[in-house]
Amino acid sequence: MKRILLSFALMLTAMTAAAQDDGMFYYAYDDATQTATVTYRTKDGNKVGGSYYGDVVIPAKAPNGYDVTAIGENAFYNSNTMTSLTIPATIDSIGRDPFNGCKAHLTKIVIEDTDRLLRTYAMHYWAGREMVFGGQGIDLDVKEAYIGRPFRTAIDESESRRQSIFLGNDSLRTVTFSDRYEEVPDGMFEDCDSLRSVHLSPNTKRIGKEAFYYCQSLSAITLPDGVEVIDECAFQRCKTLEKINLPKSLRIIGGYAFNRCEQFTCFTIPGSVDSIGVSILDDCTNLKRIDIAYSSKPLKYCCTSQFYNSLRSASIDTLYTDRYIDGAFSDNRTLKKLYVGPNVTALCDGLFSDCYYIEEIYSQNTVPPTCEGGSVFAYLNKENCRLHVPVGSLDAYKEAFVWKDFFNIDEVAGISNIKTDASTVIGSYTLGGQRTTAGQRGLIIHRMNDGTTRKVISK
Repeated sequence: MKRILLSFALMLTAMTAAAQDDGMFYYAYDDATQTATVTYRTKDGNKVGGSYYGDVVIPAKAPNGYDVTAIGENAFYNSNTMTSLTIPATIDSIGRDPFNGCKAHLTKIVIEDTDRLLRTYAMHYWAGREMVFGGQGIDLDVKEAYIGRPFRTAIDESESRRQSIFLGNDSLRTVTFSDRYEEVPDGMFEDCDSLRSVHLSPNTKRIGKEAFYYCQSLSAITLPDGVEVIDECAFQRCKTLEKINLPKSLRIIGGYAFNRCEQFTCFTIPGSVDSIGVSILDDCTNLKRIDIAYSSKPLKYCCTSQFYNSLRSASIDTLYTDRYIDGAFSDNRTLKKLYVGPNVTALCDGLFSDCYYIEEIYSQNTVPPTCEGGSVFAYLNKENCRLHVPVGSLDAYKEAFVWKDFFNIDEVAGISNIKTDASTVIGSYTLGGQRTTAGQRGLIIHRMNDGTTRKVISK
């Protein structure tokens, strides 16, 4: 691997001394490979730069007929008036610091479609965080990008842990992926504070680790059908993210995937999801409800530690689940209402242990779900918590293991429709559309998690 990367580094420097321009572009030629590298202008052996301006489209061929295959180190040095850059499919590599001195006028990047791998270098190998089109200390103002090919980032002679060319870009607002992309690489848009609009490839199957970590301006994103994995910390700390669709193809939600997504009010885990990681919704301070859709397969909680369950710190009032859950909820201290769907036939031991504050449980199954141990509701005050069951099943619950320990059990007609009826308030507003504060009086409009609104008079 080191030899390959060293060859890559040498390729950017071992060029013939002769250079030629075609009115705008300056090239260094490699006669051995018959290729050309875009480079900077020189005078009397000194770097001059400032040669590129306006909307720059790199040609696929140099004036002598060689393929243009590389952007050299400092290639666009001091090109202060360059406003956009189009990189053709023939380019295989981008050297270090290509935009040194370009200031804040380069606003658009287009990387043309091809299946060929594009290799790039980090700006500073000692930091490993400052990439070609973004990062601290780079005075670019790239607002829009089209990404038409896969790439690999290298730091000196070792592969970067974060395959990103935009990491830390404070200006990037809009990104469009080519249909060739099947994943958003790990850390690709980490710390892109201004990113608002992302158009993913319809062929996307995976959202990589920390792919959108700390994208504080990203309020909504549409995941295409076919996404199977949302990896660890993928949307962590996206503080303004209000809306995300989870497609029915999704199988895995990694640990901390939506941690600190503070604008979430309700969250649905599709039946297609097989496993969830640790703390996927922790510190989502406005989250009120989680719905877990039906599946005949169990929903598994995957973590190396048995002491930290995936949803223990999700600050929810209401949970609706219609499938078997392996772990995940014990020690949740905010849950008040629990709805157990008609397809739930068993509850794993310890599932809701230490959930002290559950006030009501609605079980929709006429046959009491099997409790796989005495600790399903351990430490819950069963004298105060009310258990609601379908009409005709009262006696069965009063005799069933664990269920019989509840003091207050009653029958509820139409309990099978309780999910629709159990809407919760996810936002309250004045007639002028302003979010209300606690204790505000007058006519208040409540927005419910089922999409409806209700008008109430607060005295």
